[in-house]
Amino acid sequence: MGEIIFQFPFAGGNNKVKETEKLLNKMFIEADNILNNQGIIYITVPKFWASRFKMDELSKRTNFKIIEIKKFEFDKFPGYEHRITDVDKAASSIRESYTFIYQKR
Repeated sequence: MGEIIFQFPFAGGNNKVKETEKLLNKMFIEADNILNNQGIIYITVPKFWASRFKMDELSKRTNFKIIEIKKFEFDKFPGYEHRITDVDKAASSIRESYTFIYQKR
């Protein structure tokens, strides 16, 4: 396998940031076992959450490094609607989102 795409990961719960960081850490560990040596991971998060999840720090604890950060272009995905699991809560704004591209070291 060569690529993993993870769009807008969010674990929820009472401690949203910590739980999502755990989710992303586990994903990196599993990805290290699945991806080949040139394996790439694309993770897209809203700007607000990118700093909260410490996207740059996540890769330092794993076998991956950030090779690029790109602004997520919503117009390339016509009809895309952001949804959350808890329908009684409003989805946060994701119009300013970024895709972090990681590659194995």
